[in-house]
Amino acid sequence: MNLWKRPGLSTRIFIILALMLAVSFGMGFTAIWYAGHYNTLLTELMASDMAALDAAREMETALANQKGYVTYYFLDGDRKWLDQLAIHRRSFENWLDRSNNYIHNEENRQMLSRIRQKYETYIRGKDQVIELYSIGDREGGERIHRDVRKEFFELSELCKKFKDLNEEVIKREVADSQTRTRQI
Repeated sequence: MNLWKRPGLSTRIFIILALMLAVSFGMGFTAIWYAGHYNTLLTELMASDMAALDAAREMETALANQKGYVTYYFLDGDRKWLDQLAIHRRSFENWLDRSNNYIHNEENRQMLSRIRQKYETYIRGKDQVIELYSIGDREGGERIHRDVRKEFFELSELCKKFKDLNEEVIKREVADSQTRTRQI
């Protein structure tokens, strides 16, 4: 038959339109699939990054809540202040451990490691101050307490930087998301 050897004009137009329609549908389905896939990926990353940011904020708060209890203990000798300090220490350590679960870049991992090291130094110093106050060596405790306060403020600054790093990661991902959305 002549149809298979050399198609007529109407057949060629129909084939071209069918191919254009297939390409259009293919592009549409591909764009929808890509957008859905990208949205899922972005949602998972944002959930992880938001959890990391929340953990960083909670860590900062738990550290701030530790401030002052040793001074209160120094003033009135009541061990309830040390009990409160222990509660906030556990809270900080829990948030520090949780933060480790949400880290997926080397810069945050290094910052978290520095925070952990600084916190251990801070706790050792604070425990030494408490020990000196407990045995009645107020002058020795006060001397070390001043140094421990400096450690506290350095640690607090590291926690703030860690929080800022997490905020920056979220900002970069939002900007990247906007760029990819425009490309789609």
